[in-house]
Amino acid sequence: MTVLTKSHVLAKTKAGTLENVSKLNIWGNNLSDVSILREMPNVTIISLSVNSISSLRDFTYCTRLRELYIRKNMISDIREVMWLKQLPITTLWLSDNPCAEVEEYRAYVIKALPQLKVLDDKVITEEEKAVIARTDISTPFQLPPAAPTLSPSAVASKVLDKREREVAAVGQLSQDSKYEEMERQKEMERKLREREVREREIRRVERERAAMQAQKDRDEEEKYQLWKREQELKEMQKKREELDRLEKEAELRSH
Repeated sequence: MTVLTKSHVLAKTKAGTLENVSKLNIWGNNLSDVSILREMPNVTIISLSVNSISSLRDFTYCTRLRELYIRKNMISDIREVMWLKQLPITTLWLSDNPCAEVEEYRAYVIKALPQLKVLDDKVITEEEKAVIARTDISTPFQLPPAAPTLSPSAVASKVLDKREREVAAVGQLSQDSKYEEMERQKEMERKLREREVREREIRRVERERAAMQAQKDRDEEEKYQLWKREQELKEMQKKREELDRLEKEAELRSH
């Protein structure tokens, strides 16, 4: 049995106290005992996928829980979702648990938790709710019975089963790690493409600005040359007028 501890939670969330934890993400740790959740009433988002959790009872103490991601665990009784009935939960990802293999799984969960908006990454539409409302569900909407006391032989069998699950979990974690690595790689490639697009746009804008500035400089130079030519013409006109005046004065003196 792997227990989720206070120190593990605080180290992962960087929260000062359990009461201050608002988001918890600890996947792939083979956790089976998460009773520490009973001390986290203010947590709103929990991600505990790829572990060995078999019951949702401890989550009922997370009275502000809105999103729960708990795929690939060991929840076998579909009635476990009844522990979430009084919570303000709107998003639940429960797929890849044994209970999800039940034929009426989706209909049962949606009918048991009418506050849900998204189940297993799929939006619950009003049309789907209407169809499910008319559907007969064979499994009773009640809390699951308490776990029975196991005999020594049953305990030994359960230990063997647990070891088999741990071996399978290692393989599953390897696959999930590859998947996570692929997702990270895709995200990196997407960010690189976005950066390239931004850089191309920046270069285009810079080229346009440079072209506009060059045109402005040419216009200014052309205006300056026109002004300079006008000044030269005015100066020439003044010299010509002065020369004419001197010639007239000379002509008058000669007479």
